[in-house]
Amino acid sequence: MTAGIPVLAADDKAPSTSRRRRHLALSLAIVAVGLAAAGGSVYGLLEHGVLPGLAITDSASAASPPPYYVTIDGRDDIQVVATATGKVTDRVRPPDVVQNEDLNRP
Repeated sequence: MTAGIPVLAADDKAPSTSRRRRHLALSLAIVAVGLAAAGGSVYGLLEHGVLPGLAITDSASAASPPPYYVTIDGRDDIQVVATATGKVTDRVRPPDVVQNEDLNRP
């Protein structure tokens, strides 16, 4: 060894072919695993709508009416009504601050 640089003697051999092949196979395996992990992550994010792209679509089309709508009855109760049946599915009293106030009334 001269000044920290290894010197091959005449009888030293270069790395064997099988060792180079193992190194190449290991390198390719690492790259393949990395690509598979990255591809799986991107696919999962696309499926859950985190990344822009084709998200999971609902069976309803954009032209169909919403499944629920919200109304306010005469007592200022906020009501959630099912579009298909017309039944009130939930009712919430307004906050105490606005109860019995003449808000937005003619």
